[in-house]
Amino acid sequence: MDTYGDYAWPVELGSGGTGTASYPGGNGGGLVIVTASSLQLDGSIRANGARGSRRGGSGGAVAIFVDSLAGGGNVEANGNYDSGGGRIAVHFGTNSDFNLAGNLLARGDSYGGAGTVFTKSGDQAYGDLRVDNGGRNASYVWPTPFLPTGTGELLFDRVSVLRYGRMTTPDNLIVTGAIVVDPNSGLTAANMTLP
Repeated sequence: MDTYGDYAWPVELGSGGTGTASYPGGNGGGLVIVTASSLQLDGSIRANGARGSRRGGSGGAVAIFVDSLAGGGNVEANGNYDSGGGRIAVHFGTNSDFNLAGNLLARGDSYGGAGTVFTKSGDQAYGDLRVDNGGRNASYVWPTPFLPTGTGELLFDRVSVLRYGRMTTPDNLIVTGAIVVDPNSGLTAANMTLP
């Protein structure tokens, strides 16, 4: 299935896996939208795809819009059994102690590509992007393609492509801060403008 959904404003469900009447595919992950003045997340928010008898469902979407963020919980939008990861976007004013780098994951499974994790604080211009496949190593992992923006530019404060993540964009990737691509990952863009 082609890439769909918006990394910064995700509102789409995950897609179901392929199957037959006797061997059904897994359901796609759901959609969770949280809008609040404050969020203390000490549990889990999950929009994971389900495993099927044939192929699993892709990750769904989690969109969080809060003034203040805190807690030690986690957010997931993972794909299941050969399906891609979903999308997580967290827009917040201030963050007390929530681990944005470690507690948000939208990985694919087996051959499925990573989803996207986007975070943006109140004082950032563009926000941070992470494409992290959670260490799911297969002989071939599908890339995470970004759709054309229409402006020819894809802008972020920071970009991280990690643990067998593979990001591609047809646009000029402009990063104003740090960019990290680990040795097992890849990043392809029409052009890159880096600090």
